[in-house]
Amino acid sequence: MAVAIDYLDRLSKDTYADAGLQRELAAAYIRVGAIQGSVGTRNLGDAASAQVSYAKAERLGRQLVAM
Repeated sequence: MAVAIDYLDRLSKDTYADAGLQRELAAAYIRVGAIQGSVGTRNLGDAASAQVSYAKAERLGRQLVAM
């Protein structure tokens, strides 16, 4: 899981001008968050990490709205 998050984090540094990539990354962070600790589904039980992933998705979404 850490490798996937590191990859997404590296990609997210270069997305400011690419709305399509920002949307895809936000969706990926949401999927990772669900795997880490989404309520009501089977997950890894890591709610703190899930919250961080969801926050990253939200940040990307806010950047999209601001474009």
